[in-house]
Amino acid sequence: MKNMKKKGFTLVELLVVIAIVAILAAVSVVGYTVFINRANLSNDQAFVTQANTTLQAAAIPDGFATAGEAITALNRNGFQDKYNTFSRGYHYAYNLENNKMYLVDDKNNVVYPDDDVELSSLWGLYTDNRTSAIAGVNKYVALANITNSDHYNDVFANGSYTIDLNGCLLSVDATDAVKANVTANNGIVISGATVGEGVGTDYELVTVDTSVPSTALNAYVTENASGELVIENKVFTQRLNPHFAGKDIKFVNCVFYEDAGIALGDINDTDNKVTFENCQFINIKSEYWAIIVYRSISVIDCTFTGLGERGAIQVQEAKNADIEVEIKGCTFDGVGGDNYLIRFVSGNGSVKSVDISNCNFVALNKAKALVGFRNGNETAINATWTFTNNTFGEIPADKYVAGNATLNDQLKGSAK
Repeated sequence: MKNMKKKGFTLVELLVVIAIVAILAAVSVVGYTVFINRANLSNDQAFVTQANTTLQAAAIPDGFATAGEAITALNRNGFQDKYNTFSRGYHYAYNLENNKMYLVDDKNNVVYPDDDVELSSLWGLYTDNRTSAIAGVNKYVALANITNSDHYNDVFANGSYTIDLNGCLLSVDATDAVKANVTANNGIVISGATVGEGVGTDYELVTVDTSVPSTALNAYVTENASGELVIENKVFTQRLNPHFAGKDIKFVNCVFYEDAGIALGDINDTDNKVTFENCQFINIKSEYWAIIVYRSISVIDCTFTGLGERGAIQVQEAKNADIEVEIKGCTFDGVGGDNYLIRFVSGNGSVKSVDISNCNFVALNKAKALVGFRNGNETAINATWTFTNNTFGEIPADKYVAGNATLNDQLKGSAK
């Protein structure tokens, strides 16, 4: 019998096969990378196109006075938290003169929708990170509070800059040179810039010990002649859950940012009252209501902008209180999630009266209605309702009060 020996691959053959596989893999990776880059660039261009369509519609009839107003209009129409480009190293930037968003490439060239604008005419979008910097751009709109000193000093070290805070907070430890380089407008400056138009400075940034929520604000409280506790000219960036049993409490000229939604009291609360006067609630995080109360509440001349998944005000049920709700002269700029701007949770009829007057409801955004109730109806609330002299944006006819057609018509009919 003939002896048959199995023949294997030689070393040379194996090396050739490995080389071929490596070449094919390299070609595939390059092709895949090119495909991904093209897809990302296409997504960035689509974002710019959608943003510009929205901006042109939102600018009717009066246009935008500031770059911040344009960004607010985009946020109102669902663009909030979507300003990171798909393409690495690229940036979105805004031109106020022609009301258009642009895409700037990683070499700081304007590439879309056209290249007939100068970098110096654009407003960059500053996210409290050095990656926001665009060489040749000396104007920025803040998309968030500016608190990172290292990034801030890196970005604004050389040249002269303007920042439209658009309602946000600037609080950084800036070098003297950087502070001199930057003029901030339209927000609150604790430290870090030259004060420009529309800037508040008479504020104190408050850091609270959240491990002792019931007493965390005691150091900032004063008591007036009528026994009312007052907290004034404070800026909060942390979630608050204070308890002031047996006392009325008033917040005056305070600003609540991001994590700083506030919950006052609990279901066993007394019949004391909380007042918010000339306060601002800005970019409150998605999981929080701006205000939750278990007691009577007055909200006077306050603004609510950039709210997340929850709404502006939730009035909870209370066992021992006849709750009176007064909301007057306030501005509401929509909600980012499927909720209500104002919601009542009152299983035992503790809410006795509601007065919503002289308010400006700019938009719903994604909210289901301006006013809503637990389980979608108001059968558990036997309140007296008053609606007077309110103004409304383009809100659908059935989206004023959810769950009660009569109240819906009354709120809608209160337009001045």
